[in-house]
Amino acid sequence: AAMASFQNDSDDDGDTLGGAFAALELVPDTLTYTRCTIAQDADNKWRVAYAYSFCGGPEAWMKVTLPPCDTMSDECRRVLAHAGLVLLCWQWMSTPCRKIVCKATALTADQRQFWADFYREAFAEFALHNNLAADACDIEVEAPLAEEVPVAAQHEGDVRVLCGLGGGKDSLVAWLLSTRQPRVSTVDWLYVDDGGDEYENSKRLQGVVKKAGGTTFLAKHDFSGLTESTYRTPCGHPWAALCAFDGVAVASLLGYDGFVVGHERSAAEGNGVFYNGKEVNHQFDKSLAWEAALRSYLKRLSSISYVSPLQPLWDLQVAGVFCLEDALRPFYSLFRSCNESGSCDSWC
Repeated sequence: AAMASFQNDSDDDGDTLGGAFAALELVPDTLTYTRCTIAQDADNKWRVAYAYSFCGGPEAWMKVTLPPCDTMSDECRRVLAHAGLVLLCWQWMSTPCRKIVCKATALTADQRQFWADFYREAFAEFALHNNLAADACDIEVEAPLAEEVPVAAQHEGDVRVLCGLGGGKDSLVAWLLSTRQPRVSTVDWLYVDDGGDEYENSKRLQGVVKKAGGTTFLAKHDFSGLTESTYRTPCGHPWAALCAFDGVAVASLLGYDGFVVGHERSAAEGNGVFYNGKEVNHQFDKSLAWEAALRSYLKRLSSISYVSPLQPLWDLQVAGVFCLEDALRPFYSLFRSCNESGSCDSWC
């Protein structure tokens, strides 16, 4: 009997190994964002669920609970659907691949390019830490083609804004600057929770709101349905990008006009390590360049403004404002370097 051939030019039409391999279509591993579902509970809170499938396998789910409100506008639903492309990063780190398919929402050509650029930055730290190939972050993004839509009109007159609540000085300075804007009539708070009931368990965060005044709203994420990798270390999650989409969505849901964050100038600086010839920046999604790109992206989805008033300032300048402003003295005993220290006095 003739030895089976590994050549793909066999005339046996699949009878040999060569023919069998030739019949296989070589396709890249694919992570698919399959759907975004939105439902309202009896307590009027909104439950948003995002589903992802790797290479056609079982769906993995991530969820977020938003504040109660009687109705949800189409604008808010659009923002939430696109937010799933940020959350996809958490699943991607369990199943890295070169192709992402978005079935949950259509995208324009410019929007697909936005996400390809975003993933190149978002996955760089992970790829470096886990010794992935040099081109592992060059992601192909596929989605149904969306029609171009006009830029949403911004609100005229007095505005109401939500301010992102954090554990450090930056969010407090951003809050103070927001309250001093002539057109701003209301500044309330939004805390984005990663699933640990952080706000409810933090006397510091509650103390900040008590001293500052205003109402606090929560966007509470649930990552328990995430597929876990057994041989790679997740890192570099784009948390600021997720907070941006959450903030704009909640602002739209509750009738606010803007979402304010405390991202300062040094976020544009890299971390001194390089992947594929480019410096890795752990905080790229807090940089002015990315903020500008995101604002341009969001204008096609929502009338809500997204801004950081601290972008012109270096970290030491923000610290100077925090120390010299009498209005911020009541917060000296409450702020810490980040949220991880909980209610204790330790610094991270």
